[in-house]
Amino acid sequence: LKGEWDSQGIMPSTIKNRLALLTSLYNVADRLDLYSGVNPVRKLNLKLSAPGKDRYLNWDEWNLLLETLKKKVVKRRGLEAYAWAALALYQGTRKVEIKRLLPEDIDFVKMRITLKGKIPQGKDHNIRTIPLMPQMAEILKQLPMTVGKPVFKYDHTKHVVRDIDALGFNDGVEQKDRCTLHSLRHTFATTLYNLTKDLLLVARIMGHTKVDITKHYTHMDVSELNKAARIFDTKIQEFRIADDYDQRQAVTAVS
Repeated sequence: LKGEWDSQGIMPSTIKNRLALLTSLYNVADRLDLYSGVNPVRKLNLKLSAPGKDRYLNWDEWNLLLETLKKKVVKRRGLEAYAWAALALYQGTRKVEIKRLLPEDIDFVKMRITLKGKIPQGKDHNIRTIPLMPQMAEILKQLPMTVGKPVFKYDHTKHVVRDIDALGFNDGVEQKDRCTLHSLRHTFATTLYNLTKDLLLVARIMGHTKVDITKHYTHMDVSELNKAARIFDTKIQEFRIADDYDQRQAVTAVS
């Protein structure tokens, strides 16, 4: 499959995402005793020329990760880890923004959330208020909060990345191409862009000062690329048919 997709000219990042999904399916099948043996995807060389910042989750990986984290919600730390990952996936938040989040930054009435970035020279930098996604609001409402204190008591990056690794998303992937917490922010940007096709809107929500930065975060979905290819091919065929018709008409006129 890897060789076939490569010969079809499919983007390396898309091939890697498909193989990551296959790896996850084999892992699940193994746990359910539906498959036994070595995961064949692990034997593949998944080296890609694309930089690590191009890594993002497809819909199946997105759902699988959140479902895995959701199962651990029985304890406060499990709930926090779930909300930690969800903030990156549903809101496109940076790690520093999650760590600095306060209860007063969340407005459940007006459904908006204020995110604060780094603090250079003692001043707040890159503060933005964006819509609070309904799914995210429901998750945050479950967290016990105290006004003036951070929403999250712990940094759950390692917990999230540990589950990402356990799901096989990074099997056979070079260090620079590994899926990390920041990859979930890329996933949000890619998903939002594929749904809206509005680069300025994505830049505003992501907190980018330049649209050029946003371009690195957005990846055209493979279905959109295939659709564009089909449209292009159809137009070429129409032009060819029209050209053949004109030539036949010219020959008829001469004869």
